[in-house]
Amino acid sequence: RLFFISRYTVENFPARFTYLPYLIMGLTARLFHINLPLMYQLARVVFGLSFIFLIYKIIRLYFHSNKIYRIVSFFLVLFGTGFWYIKKINNISFIYRNLSFWTEVNTLDRIFYIPHHLLSKVFMLASILILFSSVSKKSWKLLILASFVGILSGLSSPFVFINLIMTIIIASFVFLIIQLISKRRIPLFLIYSFIFTIISSSSLLYLRWVEQAGFPWNHYLEREKMMFPVTPFDIFLLYGPNTILALFAIPKIVFRKSLLDIFFLSWILEPLLGILLFTWVIPIQNIRFLSGSTFIPLGIIACEGLFVLCRLLKKYLLVPQLVTCF
Repeated sequence: RLFFISRYTVENFPARFTYLPYLIMGLTARLFHINLPLMYQLARVVFGLSFIFLIYKIIRLYFHSNKIYRIVSFFLVLFGTGFWYIKKINNISFIYRNLSFWTEVNTLDRIFYIPHHLLSKVFMLASILILFSSVSKKSWKLLILASFVGILSGLSSPFVFINLIMTIIIASFVFLIIQLISKRRIPLFLIYSFIFTIISSSSLLYLRWVEQAGFPWNHYLEREKMMFPVTPFDIFLLYGPNTILALFAIPKIVFRKSLLDIFFLSWILEPLLGILLFTWVIPIQNIRFLSGSTFIPLGIIACEGLFVLCRLLKKYLLVPQLVTCF
């Protein structure tokens, strides 16, 4: 009952434990006698709302003492979009979003996307929250729980979870360099993040084994070799106006050198590094590095930059009314 087979081929092959979200959905539908198409749509709604709730929890982790910042950040995260442009086809003008062929980065679809990506992102955000809680409370139990939730994220969609692992690796490397320069001892976050990465990555190793085990699971191998023409400028256009606002926060963030700042900046930069560097060593399509929901940290840092900009306008232009309207 917990193993998948394919009904689209007559060949015999061993069933595998995979496609975790659809196993959960199928068992739930059978238990409550729910029509499968209805179950699919209900899952999108439930997972999407859970995703939004955890986005706010991530925002609260960063802006834990300022409600106004949390509200503005929540708005920028949910409604932040890329730059749009006009394209003419047969003398008819159309408004296009950059990388529009990749549905997952669409402003609406990224919240109510296909269930397995959504559930993986729900588990991803939950594992981040629990991991940081384990560091602040110095709790090994929470670390083990975060690692288990990370495994669930990887089993739901390895492409989403790979982005989290790479973000943690980037953040850990940068944080380690800062600690070595300042001649401080190795912080607890580096130890916990290393353990988290080792344990939770077992899901990726398992799915890689399934993928190599034979037909039909290996049909993904050839498809993942296909690379899309994505450039750093494409990523800038995809990130949109929030990128400009976020730039105003960089001096403040660099001065603070806090763990959350480093983690969020690493999260934002991870797709760029993934497409330029990691895609040569990780056997997935380069476009998969856009699956890490970077619009979340980008909107949060953009909020920080927005208030920095407002203070600059108020201080040097002496137009508080303009700042208020902005």
